[in-house]
Amino acid sequence: MPAPDPPARREGLAGASVFHGVTGFCAGDPKARHPGRAPHLRDHGPCLVIIVDDERRLHSFLPRVADVLGETAAVATLDQVRIHGPDSAG
Repeated sequence: MPAPDPPARREGLAGASVFHGVTGFCAGDPKARHPGRAPHLRDHGPCLVIIVDDERRLHSFLPRVADVLGETAAVATLDQVRIHGPDSAG
């Protein structure tokens, strides 16, 4: 049975990238660093999710992941970016 679609895909956001860290630390969470365990065996290793889309769509998506932000040491940041690529005008 295939895994269910991630929330960002279900919401139709333009794209997302997920990066899993080897180790990490957080001043407020002593469980965030697991130096003795292999990265693929960690219960909650460091992770970064980057989603690029229209600001309005990102703001409407945040309430859908509020439970994750509220139950973990996770935070959400919104940054304005300019996309540069072969098809962009500048």
